[in-house]
Amino acid sequence: MRLEDLLDRLEALEGKPYPFYKDLKGIWRGRGFALRFVYVQGDPFATPSVLEAIYPGEALEALRVYTREEGRVAVEDFLLRALKARLRDLPRLAGSGHSGAVRVEVESPKVLRRAGAHLGEGELRLRFRVGLPAAGRRILGREARRLFQALSRHLEAFLQELDREALLRHVRQAEDFAFIQERLAERGLVAFVGEGSLLPRESGVSQRPLKGAVPFQSPPSLKVAFRTPHAGEVWGMGLPQGLTLITGGGFHGKTTLLEALVHGVFPTSPGTGGSGW
Repeated sequence: MRLEDLLDRLEALEGKPYPFYKDLKGIWRGRGFALRFVYVQGDPFATPSVLEAIYPGEALEALRVYTREEGRVAVEDFLLRALKARLRDLPRLAGSGHSGAVRVEVESPKVLRRAGAHLGEGELRLRFRVGLPAAGRRILGREARRLFQALSRHLEAFLQELDREALLRHVRQAEDFAFIQERLAERGLVAFVGEGSLLPRESGVSQRPLKGAVPFQSPPSLKVAFRTPHAGEVWGMGLPQGLTLITGGGFHGKTTLLEALVHGVFPTSPGTGGSGW
């Protein structure tokens, strides 16, 4: 089925009971991508519907900038973040419940394997949620058409307008992270904190770096270097195997350092301060 037919179908649903949205399940093909309704909510106040943008293999060669599995995961992570940023520009709609809400579920700065993205050999799939518009429990079909017209324009241009340099930075940082992690044990280390990392967080409920924070500096006795594939020589603090005692007065950063080591099990996206390795 064509995406143009979906737009006509939405307008034809104007004023009908909300369960008629269930008729949209299936795959609708646009220019360069397809849109699949994975799950359709039964009520405007329910959890928004799950949709999937599907891109064919011939459009994906420019995304294969990774040299290892951790890099592929970083590509998927980057694409979800880029899609979330792009869909913030969608028109705001009036309506009941979650009408018009569009959500791409990626919140943490950690670069993780996510259920919302899969880059395979033959296709790319990106999932997100859309609150299908309604007034009470009656469909706002014309508003839905307006929303999906804008959504389809964004999805059609999404891969062509990606920031390629930002994608490379994202992937290379994740691959360098994995490279260092693999070499900790052979160097007799249990953790590594990069020189210049911004470890303090904005607040106890935020993972964004604190503005104006003092960049991390390693004690000279623990300073080590790794030569990474992308960033070259990277200096920082290497914590040796065995017992290490962290001391200092109040508000000197002891807990901040320990929290950074805990969260440093995973790589973070560029610009989020960095932490342990």
